[in-house]
Amino acid sequence: MEETLTRRPDAFIPAPAKRSLRDVCSPGEWETRVELAATFRLVNMYGLDDMANGAICARVKDDPNRWLLHPYGIFWDEVRASDFILIDSDGNVVREEDRFIGLGVINLCTWIFSTRPDVNVFIHGHTEEVQAVTAIESRLQPYSQAAIYLMPLVDYIEYDFLEDEVYGKEFCDTISRCELMLAGHHGYYVLGRTGAEAFFRTYYLAQACRVQLAAMATGDRMRPIDLSFLDDTHADMYASDNYNYDGATEWLGWLRKLQRENPGWDE
Repeated sequence: MEETLTRRPDAFIPAPAKRSLRDVCSPGEWETRVELAATFRLVNMYGLDDMANGAICARVKDDPNRWLLHPYGIFWDEVRASDFILIDSDGNVVREEDRFIGLGVINLCTWIFSTRPDVNVFIHGHTEEVQAVTAIESRLQPYSQAAIYLMPLVDYIEYDFLEDEVYGKEFCDTISRCELMLAGHHGYYVLGRTGAEAFFRTYYLAQACRVQLAAMATGDRMRPIDLSFLDDTHADMYASDNYNYDGATEWLGWLRKLQRENPGWDE
């Protein structure tokens, strides 16, 4: 690894650099950067971030063996398209950088993008409601429409705070068969073909967990949705001509909301 990868966060200025990389990027890389920056700001806007922690990473559209990740220390409401660091599939920085990269994020890129060539974006976060649901024996249950949408896509792993080689193998085995992986007492990993799809799934994962916890908090008898028709219901949802379950319906509206409330992500 480059020496820059081991520098502590206080070795760089955490605010975004006042520069644009648009002229040095391929069209596909710049498009990926803009979409990724918008996804960061949306996660923040909807209260799903964790200060400077977590990660959202993307595969470059016209160079799938190169990936974009953020410099550790930047808060998600201030991320711009020009702030991301480009790495190759071996974890090496492609362009000269003097900013700190969390090695854990490089591990996630390697584990997820190498295991799942169909995935172009992933979101990793630690929202309280998801951590709470992973801490109870029943885990995510069918107490909402959002849960019905997500449950066929979810698998689980017990988080290992060491993140060693053994854990990495289990991580890859589990992520190979799901679209959302919930890590016990830790958080979530949400996969998507686009930033819109990954954010859509993240938003409704948080909603499903909040509804479940709110219902449980009443102390009343729980009434789960009948799972006998789950597969048919899930198939009907995806076959609908009236709605998209990949964020495509909402994406332009999200961008307009960003333009009104927090512009500058596309610089």
